[in-house]
Amino acid sequence: MKYKSILELNKFDYNIGVSKLVLNQLNKFPKYQPKSEYVFYNGVDTKKFYKIKVEKNKKYTIGCVANFWKLKDHILLIKAVELLHKKNNNLCLRLVGTGPTLSECYQYVVKNNLTNIISFESEMPHEHLNLFYNEIDLFVLPSYFEALGCVYMEAWATNTPFIAIKGQGVSELLQSKDKIYSLANAKEVSSLVECILKNMNSKRHFVFDKNYKIDNLVDKFINDVIIND
Repeated sequence: MKYKSILELNKFDYNIGVSKLVLNQLNKFPKYQPKSEYVFYNGVDTKKFYKIKVEKNKKYTIGCVANFWKLKDHILLIKAVELLHKKNNNLCLRLVGTGPTLSECYQYVVKNNLTNIISFESEMPHEHLNLFYNEIDLFVLPSYFEALGCVYMEAWATNTPFIAIKGQGVSELLQSKDKIYSLANAKEVSSLVECILKNMNSKRHFVFDKNYKIDNLVDKFINDVIIND
């Protein structure tokens, strides 16, 4: 971030970040001296994302919705699924999105004869995502630089378990009992494999925390910042 941008931020009454992680990054700049800060998490619209009854695939289905960028680390997820498949785990992976690293990922899948368990799907209309989240058993996005991640919230709103990377914004929202299932080490295939297996072998209920409904977060913001400031 440019020096001039930091000075501009210092002029505002409130600097708002979508996670503590974002504000912590800003506070690493020596000249950053905010008047006040507020964490406003990316809430989810539960009128659009919610649990529905669907017919599940007989295979344990992992899903990922994200642009194919290097920092999203799709290749790590692909390699984790490959290892699990070699150990006779009955699973499949659905990847939704486009981007610069899509070709690399697709070529790896073809080269390693994984097309029978890993599929690539084009970007789908936002209104179709609720069905996607309900159809899968586990949502995984091993992104190692994520302010929060709306897709985690959308999956969670359907009560679909998710796996993210330790130290990213969404980890701030998880209870301690859920972190062993939902957080893997960055760029570490063995850690991601272990996390996926924990979810596959668990019958836990991963129920959405209604505190993170967008309506509730907006009400909290108005009460905290507008009314009580």
